[in-house]
Amino acid sequence: MEKRILGIDFSDYRTLLSYYSDERNWNYPSVICRDRTTNSWVIGQSAYERVLSGNGVLTDKLETFLSKGKSCTLYGVYYDAVDILTRFFDEVIHSTMDSDAALPDSVIVTIPYITESMVSDLKLCLINIGFEENCIHIISREEAFIYYVMSQSQDLHNNNVGMFSLEDNNLTYYEMKIQRKGRSASAFADKRILDESFNLDLTHSDAGAKLADKILLNSAEALLKNKIYSCLILTGSGFTEQEWAPEFMKYICTKRKVFIEDELFSRGAGYKGADIVSDKPLFNFTAICDGHIDSSVYISINKRDGVVSYPIINIGDEWYASDRIVRVIPFGAKTIDLTVLPMEERRRKTISLPLDFLPERPPKTTVVFIRIHFKNASNAEIEMIDTGFGELYKATGNKYIREVSLWD
Repeated sequence: MEKRILGIDFSDYRTLLSYYSDERNWNYPSVICRDRTTNSWVIGQSAYERVLSGNGVLTDKLETFLSKGKSCTLYGVYYDAVDILTRFFDEVIHSTMDSDAALPDSVIVTIPYITESMVSDLKLCLINIGFEENCIHIISREEAFIYYVMSQSQDLHNNNVGMFSLEDNNLTYYEMKIQRKGRSASAFADKRILDESFNLDLTHSDAGAKLADKILLNSAEALLKNKIYSCLILTGSGFTEQEWAPEFMKYICTKRKVFIEDELFSRGAGYKGADIVSDKPLFNFTAICDGHIDSSVYISINKRDGVVSYPIINIGDEWYASDRIVRVIPFGAKTIDLTVLPMEERRRKTISLPLDFLPERPPKTTVVFIRIHFKNASNAEIEMIDTGFGELYKATGNKYIREVSLWD
């Protein structure tokens, strides 16, 4: 039986859900309320209706609610952010299922920004619903963008791929490019917030629509100038209709392929999920974007045939799941050297970690425990601890802790 993979795009404005290999999709405003009379939980547009009728209290902007660890008290009952979001995801996920159906086999949630707390809290919400942790994956919108584009025919991603996303007052530009080296490929994606003052309410009047069109046109002219694109994509509720932006549409559609895909992020999440559960990889590329490390990290070790570089971190690893533990026996060395190797090899750097915190012992009688914990894609905390050498040389517990940057 084919596994059911659910992709969810979650933001403050709305939550979109779609299953891999299924044309259907579900779209809800990211709001929830508790009904005053029935104590039931209501989501999306129905939540607004309950509030307007005086039968509910609304909790909105749920992404921010969770990222900031907010809480609320509804009818005398205290709820923290995970409580509220567990109920929200329970309602939206079950809305896509038959009443007697089991939960999807895998769920991939895409969010605008990856942070360690958001990843852990979202996983906790989904575990509370009944998902196994290894069936839950949290990715950035950039990564969903990459997977969606890479699922299309190659002529649509031979060159740059640009994308404008417009939701309420959130106007964002995404760009992706492929770098091929032999049989392998790296897919790079990043984004830029274009105009934080942009608001879709502008489009409701003729004067406002002209201003909004001009903002979009100016942004497009600055971003797309002198670049070759395989295609451009428009996504977000703001592009459901385009009549209010004639000059922008005329400019981007001149000698370019332009597509509109409102469910791009949830669809991209589904492709990512299909790649994860497949017995053989469906895609042959390394994603480098928000949530992923853009450098490899090596440690030099001595072997019989000389010094070799042992990889601790690989380019494309998820930084929030990249804690590493290494045990080494320093032999006559005053430092442990880590080599950081980004895609641009000229940016190679060495991070030297001094061993002067270790006590004096005979050679080869000290084991050093090294733990690397990433705080974001470029900064990590390195902790080294003296663990001695069995019963012969007791551990002192002496430590060396340092925060390092993979690149400046």
